[in-house]
Amino acid sequence: MLKEITVAVVFGACTALSGCATIVHGGPRAVPISSSPPGAKVSIYDRSNTLVQTNTTPFVAQLPVKYGYFKAQNYRLEFELPGHAPAWSISIPR
Repeated sequence: MLKEITVAVVFGACTALSGCATIVHGGPRAVPISSSPPGAKVSIYDRSNTLVQTNTTPFVAQLPVKYGYFKAQNYRLEFELPGHAPAWSISIPR
């Protein structure tokens, strides 16, 4: 169940962060992260596999959208909660 909720959260974040606005708006984007049940540890990694942020759900991550000149950043989220299977390798493009 955690995996289905996670996929829904990631899909919403992908929709919110996609489009040409990333070229115009260079600042970080607020991405709400949640899980059901709440309290999951979330580790966010960028495309170079560098840990960007770790927090506990629910929270709002401030993620830069730029990677380079006209290139968008990609993120991978890892959700961990005792008693549940970890959800790994979920990507948020842009």
